[in-house]
Amino acid sequence: MLLTYSRRQKRFSNQIATDHTQAAVDAAPVLVLDMYEHAYQMDFGVNTTAYIDTFFRNINWVAVLKRIEAVRNDQALPNEDPSSTKDVPSLSVEELTAPTASTSGAT
Repeated sequence: MLLTYSRRQKRFSNQIATDHTQAAVDAAPVLVLDMYEHAYQMDFGVNTTAYIDTFFRNINWVAVLKRIEAVRNDQALPNEDPSSTKDVPSLSVEELTAPTASTSGAT
């Protein structure tokens, strides 16, 4: 799933990129969620809801807003290297599953 901004149409769109083969030619990605099994299977099993919840809890909105500002002003997307910063808030898989495990009866 992609949230993209069309520079030609000057609007945002949600897109599905099946097998990484479909995308609008003039669309700049602003936010991308990988929903192929390889993205979540090891940590979440078949619990895609927990994967999506964790994804949204870990979005760096400052970075997303910088991308939105860049595409709206017809500028290149910022060069982002997530390994260069340590101040991004995050929630680990263990932190997410602890409360749900106690309410679902899992051990």
